[in-house]
Amino acid sequence: MEGGYAEVVTAGMLRAVGTVDEFKGRWSRPGILPPERLAALQRVATVETVGSSIRLDGAAMDDRAVERLLFGPQARAFASRDEQEAAGCADALEMVVKSWRDIALTEHHVQLLHGFLLRHAERDARHRGRPRSQPLPQDAFLAPAPDTAAAPVMSAAPVPAPGAATDPAHRLASLLARANADLADDRNHPLLAIAAITGGVLAIQPFQDGNGRLSRLLATLLLLKHGYGYATSASLDRVFEGERVAYDEAARRLREAGTGQDAVARAAWTAFFLDCMARQVATLAERLDREQRMAPLPPLSETIFGAVRAHGRVTVRAATALTGANRNTVKAHLQRLVAEGRLVRRGQRKGTWYELPGGIETTPSKE
Repeated sequence: MEGGYAEVVTAGMLRAVGTVDEFKGRWSRPGILPPERLAALQRVATVETVGSSIRLDGAAMDDRAVERLLFGPQARAFASRDEQEAAGCADALEMVVKSWRDIALTEHHVQLLHGFLLRHAERDARHRGRPRSQPLPQDAFLAPAPDTAAAPVMSAAPVPAPGAATDPAHRLASLLARANADLADDRNHPLLAIAAITGGVLAIQPFQDGNGRLSRLLATLLLLKHGYGYATSASLDRVFEGERVAYDEAARRLREAGTGQDAVARAAWTAFFLDCMARQVATLAERLDREQRMAPLPPLSETIFGAVRAHGRVTVRAATALTGANRNTVKAHLQRLVAEGRLVRRGQRKGTWYELPGGIETTPSKE
């Protein structure tokens, strides 16, 4: 496949696929986490995904600023291009999380997602959702068809006509056609095809801007569509950002790949992508183990924790009034809830309050 599919599947790739699929089975068990803990993980993952994705594409916004933008007062007045990109990334991610069953891997839906990614970016108004009209310098040729004798089973989707070889819209259409055929073929593992579509978007750069964010958004979409439901509870983008040098190098090799090194570039991208997926599930498995090791809460802690779930936050004064317990006892229970990672402490001194992880720091409340 142009831009992404590895012709050779290595032992390392297979190990990574096995790790991801094993965790997929664990995550699919009923009641894996209480709803409020799952919601907290998803909220943190949203902030990490948006923050990492825009930083990978050149923004400088940190996670706290992203958190304030996404979960603070909804004024929606963006002070910078970074904020515009973060808001668009969050909107597109929300669309995928809520509507992945209805989003097909078609030119129309990919252009729609691209439009959502750039919907708040004023500078990108003219080209959002529209493939580039001019090819990039490296688009002077298409990658040759892989050697089917040495390759995994591939689709028979049509290759663009020679006259369309450098046209971004035609290259995108070809990439999507092949991806859909590979995903529909039970002889192909979906993770290899997902690596291919993300690598393909990075390679052909079908849009003027936002191709990196789009490729990572499509990865989330396809993971959800193929049963990897944990994808919204841990950020793959955060793993990519942690391996920024390797990510940039693998993406550069895809973009610059010539006819003699396409197979090598595709294999390098697939190996990197699958390794990052294995790291993603390892991080989530550690969090899940920690959650499941937590002992049942004492009655007083359960009452306090329930108040936070119901109202979003609690202060020492409010918890003392609610429970009728000694103030110092309430403080001790709150400190334990923080130490166990069930709550986070916000504010300072008399402005201190406690809330679920992933909550947004706003103006402190007086006790």
